[in-house]
Amino acid sequence: MVKLSSKKLIKGILNGDSIISGSKEAMDLYGQSLFGEYTNKKMYYSLSEALYLVEKKKMEVFRNTKKLNFQELMEVCKKIDKKILVKYSVYQDMRSKGYLLKTALKFGADFRVYDKGKRPGKVTKGSLGKAKEVGVKGSLGKAKEVGVKGSLGKAKEVAHAKWILYPVSESDDLTWHEFSAKNRVAHSTKKNLLIAVVDSEGDVTYYEISWKKP
Repeated sequence: MVKLSSKKLIKGILNGDSIISGSKEAMDLYGQSLFGEYTNKKMYYSLSEALYLVEKKKMEVFRNTKKLNFQELMEVCKKIDKKILVKYSVYQDMRSKGYLLKTALKFGADFRVYDKGKRPGKVTKGSLGKAKEVGVKGSLGKAKEVGVKGSLGKAKEVAHAKWILYPVSESDDLTWHEFSAKNRVAHSTKKNLLIAVVDSEGDVTYYEISWKKP
């Protein structure tokens, strides 16, 4: 389970289809649990990430000068993304189980998922502003990337996402053509396809599909 240890709430500003924060708390939480995407000295959160952090009472989101509670933020998100209820049910379920989810728009999917204990990109040491790559010499004398201990006290291993994830409602009609297209996307990106089916009560069932040639 993801541990959220920040004491002061992150202040986020709703801007289009994302939430932006430049606070120290946002940077600290990114170092702990990789919430958000760091770009141009600010942290950008997806709608699902922001909803999760607001629900966990780790973030407060403002629209202009009005602070939105969880339900108000959800209503705003519904107008931005009609599938947000389904997406958030899946995001909340997987994040609470220790998986790392990031957006996957460039892959034509909703999320890319990293296995427990794995993180994207290069492991860095120090602050976000002064990051240094950490390496150790292997038996062949070449540097290998290694995990470094963060505030959670556990080493994080650098890896690529293991799954491409598509959340769907149990009432959705998924044609074979759509299913095949999703599988091709996963195969072309060298990832496994994960379909998350959300029922009417918000429970999630996962189906993992792998590519196999006859």
